Amino acid sequence: MAQGHKAGFVINGAERWSETLARLAARLSRPVFAAQGAERSTAEVTLFMGDYGYTPFGIHLDDPFTSVVHCHFGPAVKTMTLFNIEEFHRLNGKSKNCFEPSLLIPFGKTYAIRPGDIFLLPPHYYHVGHTDGFSIGIAVAISKYPEASTTQRLLQHAIADSDLSGGIAQVIERAEKDGLSFASWLRAAHRKHLAQAESRGRLRYSPRLGYRQNAISKDALWLPDPDFPITCSEHAGHLSLFARGHQIRMKKSPVIYKLLEKCRQSPASINDLHRIFEKNVFIRD
Repeated sequence: MAQGHKAGFVINGAERWSETLARLAARLSRPVFAAQGAERSTAEVTLFMGDYGYTPFGIHLDDPFTSVVHCHFGPAVKTMTLFNIEEFHRLNGKSKNCFEPSLLIPFGKTYAIRPGDIFLLPPHYYHVGHTDGFSIGIAVAISKYPEASTTQRLLQHAIADSDLSGGIAQVIERAEKDGLSFASWLRAAHRKHLAQAESRGRLRYSPRLGYRQNAISKDALWLPDPDFPITCSEHAGHLSLFARGHQIRMKKSPVIYKLLEKCRQSPASINDLHRIFEKNVFIRD
């Protein structure tokens, strides 16, 4: 960074780009999800880096359904100043942000976060961070949304659902032909949503890393992933398999069910699978 200039990087959804951060967030969040109910829970990683002074968003309020665990690595000390909602609006009026934090800092409660510290920011507090020196921190936002929010997300998926594509007359004709009701579609969409969320450890985003092209031996063992299990959602004519949140749509068959069961339960190589499935699985040289 140029002398006399401050700079900062804030990367939301950092679990998309880092395998280490994704696994850290999944393992940190798992006991919280178990305690608060996993079905409507999610976690997201944000990376803070720089000597940016006050947080660029000013004094602000996060999602009311979210608590944030800040893991601070330093080397500089970071401070976090909190205000309850009533006090903030008494000082700042109706505005939901204050981009001149120094005016209100004396009226808030300020905590020093030193390298190696973990700071829990509960919901319903206006807050702002500050660091004069260079520092790096990771924030894991753990959320539990009301049932209505889950329903709204499912309904938004209808826009991209192939079963609901085309003109209204086409959609109605296809639904009547397939016996598809709104209730049956919603049940199927909910099953798919739960399977996808479980497969990525209930992190908000799936990884965006490119596929590795390294050659894999036919005797190399494939191990079940303790953090990100392979999941399956059954539908009338097909299966949706999910790996780290990415969907593979396949036709139902006994071989697929057997393959899925084997991959979930124990290590297996490509040669093992070939023997188990009595040559129904083709190996390409």
